[in-house]
Amino acid sequence: MGPVLAAYGEWTRRRPDGKIDHPARAYLIDPAGYIRESYALARLDQRRALRDIEALLRARP
Repeated sequence: MGPVLAAYGEWTRRRPDGKIDHPARAYLIDPAGYIRESYALARLDQRRALRDIEALLRARP
């Protein structure tokens, strides 16, 4: 998981109770593999995410 976490600028940490702490994010990735948007799930605006997805789909060749 280390290379994947590093590629997305993410992290994990083991808590004292043994559980793993990590950010909760979702990514919009275009067909070429580029991150177009990053969404914090705690503040996710579903309408905005849908608009972003629709715009990405319209831009496809």
